[in-house]
Amino acid sequence: MNDDSLNLDEELKRAKAISNVSDKLIQSADLSYRVMKLRADVTGDIETPDVLEAKHVKKIEFKDN
Repeated sequence: MNDDSLNLDEELKRAKAISNVSDKLIQSADLSYRVMKLRADVTGDIETPDVLEAKHVKKIEFKDN
């Protein structure tokens, strides 16, 4: 969305593509969560899927002005 050379139609197509990918990632994480919850309910085994863990999240540091 930061590319000034794109026209509005191209920007909208790109935004829609990004949104579609994001939706698929969210659906995948939701399915993983539901499987984890079902497994925990049935077997008592609680194992968090990697997709639901924040192992590779970068810490955001704010600088004072």
